[in-house]
Amino acid sequence: MYKIAALGMLGVLVILLIPASSDASTPISLFYGSATLMLLDEYGQEKFSQTVHNQIFDEGEAFLLKQVFQDGQTAVADAIQIGSICAMAGTVPTSEATSRSTAVTANTGGDDKCMTDSAVDIASSVATIEVTFVTGTNWTASHVMTGIYVCAAASDDNPVDDCATTLFAVVDTSNVTPTGTETVTVTYKFDISSSST
Repeated sequence: MYKIAALGMLGVLVILLIPASSDASTPISLFYGSATLMLLDEYGQEKFSQTVHNQIFDEGEAFLLKQVFQDGQTAVADAIQIGSICAMAGTVPTSEATSRSTAVTANTGGDDKCMTDSAVDIASSVATIEVTFVTGTNWTASHVMTGIYVCAAASDDNPVDDCATTLFAVVDTSNVTPTGTETVTVTYKFDISSSST
């Protein structure tokens, strides 16, 4: 008797937890990007590693759509397409309306903190950008790295102080503080693959 009553109560609880209606107009995005940040010591030994999903802002979404759809504008040249990762110091911006200039202003990192991958790997519907920051060269020793942002590549592929054009995405990682000649390798993946079944 108690067993039947308990099962009945469980059934009522399940019904209460299921939403009565759902909004079919709210899409679930299948696209995502993530960054893997790896801090290595002077001997190349891993000290810290983390993978975090990104936040894509309106500017990055518009950039994607303009590459796919004919919008009456000139196609974007490869030299200024997405391909740079900038290491960030200071407060990582999280507003959806964040623009390139906002991110650049918020970044208090040192010189040449934006590295470009001259040949972004694209395979199986995944784009992979990988760059390495060398403390004392592209990052100031003892400065706290709070995150990264992904943006348009520098036209000459050389390290630069800031993004010149489109801000694509931001990843708020754990803080790391490289010292000496330690390196931080950041691998950013943007995945638009879909199931083949």
